[in-house]
Amino acid sequence: MRRSTILFVLLVLSWSRLASAQPTTYLVTVDTSSIKGTAGSLDFNFNPGPLTTQAASLQVTGFSSDGSLAGSPTSAGDAKGALPTTLTFDNGKGFNDYFEGFTFGSTLSFSVSLYGSALSSPDGLSTSGSTFAFSMFSNGAGTKPALTTDTTDGFAYIVNVNLDGTTTATSYIKFVPAPMMPTATRLSASPNPSKAGGAVRFVAVVVPGPGSSATPTGVVTFFDGLTQIGSATLSSGAATISVPFSAKGQHPIAAQYGGDKNFYGNLSPVLTQVVE
Repeated sequence: MRRSTILFVLLVLSWSRLASAQPTTYLVTVDTSSIKGTAGSLDFNFNPGPLTTQAASLQVTGFSSDGSLAGSPTSAGDAKGALPTTLTFDNGKGFNDYFEGFTFGSTLSFSVSLYGSALSSPDGLSTSGSTFAFSMFSNGAGTKPALTTDTTDGFAYIVNVNLDGTTTATSYIKFVPAPMMPTATRLSASPNPSKAGGAVRFVAVVVPGPGSSATPTGVVTFFDGLTQIGSATLSSGAATISVPFSAKGQHPIAAQYGGDKNFYGNLSPVLTQVVE
């Protein structure tokens, strides 16, 4: 069985219940922002235990991510389909696996549904259950588990089909938040100089530090000296206000970016607005 890798925050909405004809479904949402841009890989497998195992099946549906699938996937055993569409697994063979390269974005999610006679009508004779395992890797070859507490196998998330038809889910998560990045703000004014009583358009562009491909979000506050003259929410990294000036002279204008969960705030250099 492939070893798995994980680098994420996992939110699981699930239920395990007594044997039922309805599938047992788990919704998995993964925060992968701490490895955004990493060229890695994903692995899904559904395998029987080593002894007598009752038939069960599984589907992975609704795969969604702002990352990108890469290369040609490989399948083994009773694994069919291809991401981002439905993957289907049976446990009729000893190793049933789907593996694909993946460049990580900020998040990924999918649903896992388990069904079959092992869940709907357990026979009382089987001596092994089955296990679904989801794995993430920080390299394309699938050999480097990362940020998982499962030091033995490196699994990210597993679901066991038990002999009584119930399921048991386990996650192995060591959350590492994405590092905070520095920013700089560039402030411009138009027109400058301006006429008394006329409006001036100020644009603050917040630029992320080297190595970041994300765009800062949040609010920029504008000041004339110590007096706040307006604020605006960033849109595509820029915030804009329009302010009328009646007092002639030189006005020291600055823009303060408040930061967000990924970026530190900063204060722009002072821009002198001349009002004639």
